[in-house]
Amino acid sequence: MPVQLESGQPSGVNTGSVFVFATLRHCRPAPQRVFRAGVEMHHLFEGPSKPAAEPVGTGILRKVWGKRFSQGAH
Repeated sequence: MPVQLESGQPSGVNTGSVFVFATLRHCRPAPQRVFRAGVEMHHLFEGPSKPAAEPVGTGILRKVWGKRFSQGAH
């Protein structure tokens, strides 16, 4: 991120085909005058996919989220 944000703030993350509503949990300085942030996801929305895109439900955030719950972490 180009700017530092305050922890606890509501945020939105848009990766193109996925939009996530989240709460900012930490924001720390990183190399080259940028910041690295961690968020707690609350809602994930997938937009309509293009014909050449991955099938619905196979996006990277869905894979990570699915692994988290299949391993028993809640």
